Amino acid sequence: MRTIRTSTILLLLLWGAALAPPPAVALGPEQLGLIVNTADPYSVEIGAHHARRRGIPPANVVFVTLPAGRDEISREEFETAKAEADARP
Repeated sequence: MRTIRTSTILLLLLWGAALAPPPAVALGPEQLGLIVNTADPYSVEIGAHHARRRGIPPANVVFVTLPAGRDEISREEFETAKAEADARP
């Protein structure tokens, strides 16, 4: 009886391991992007800090100008900022 329990447990463990998702892999700095709002000094400060601490290359930092101090922006404001981001080399 003990052999059946041990083999059953082993089988369940192996089955669970086979179905488990693969371990998550952290993204490297070259895979990260950072958007900085130039109209908000706090965004500029925090963006510089994150880029420096995480080693994000300057090519992956996108600067846009959005109204500061608001929780929402209009569609037009979004489209303008998107065009700024899309226009960068």
